[in-house]
Amino acid sequence: MATPAAPSPAFRAAYTSHRLTGSGYWLPATPARTGRQVGFAVQAGQTLFVTGASGTGKTTLLNAIEAALREPASPPAPGVVTAVLADDYVFTGTIAANIRLASPAARDEDIEDLLAATLLDRGGLGPATLAGSGGRDLSGGEQRRLHIARALATRPGVLLIDEPTTGLDTPTATRVLAAIRHRLPQAVLIMAMHDLPADPDVLGSWTELSLD
Repeated sequence: MATPAAPSPAFRAAYTSHRLTGSGYWLPATPARTGRQVGFAVQAGQTLFVTGASGTGKTTLLNAIEAALREPASPPAPGVVTAVLADDYVFTGTIAANIRLASPAARDEDIEDLLAATLLDRGGLGPATLAGSGGRDLSGGEQRRLHIARALATRPGVLLIDEPTTGLDTPTATRVLAAIRHRLPQAVLIMAMHDLPADPDVLGSWTELSLD
């Protein structure tokens, strides 16, 4: 198996005037594809699905986009870019404390609303629920939805999510995706997934970038 190459230093991503663009990203060759450069342009209120099989580089691309948007030369305003990446973590403490890591001013009512939007309340989770060591064990799907709720609390202009529907059945996945767009109607959404979701239209206007 070929060793994945690092993203090309020519890669550039920028978010200005409610438009996210990326250019010069090099996809290395694999046994299943030839190497090629990819780029994208996503308007405010639109969604870009980055799709591909495991090992095609979806997570690497999301990491590269986030890093490029945080370049010290021209960083966006604080809170504009939020990422839910593969190594996100649930910290030991209450659900409220986990969400307040991203939004310190969030009230319990705000947190309850986020938990309802991501259907976490159905499993009995509330602001005071303890997670992590000595607390409630969260399934993979619950952890991913908590990561998403925490990201939504920042109300970003650009939201990147790696595998947003991990561990979710189709109806739950559809409702969570719809809730993301409902709460961030003008945000640029970039979602890395193996395949398009069952109903991508719940996210409004969308395009697909396949890495296969």
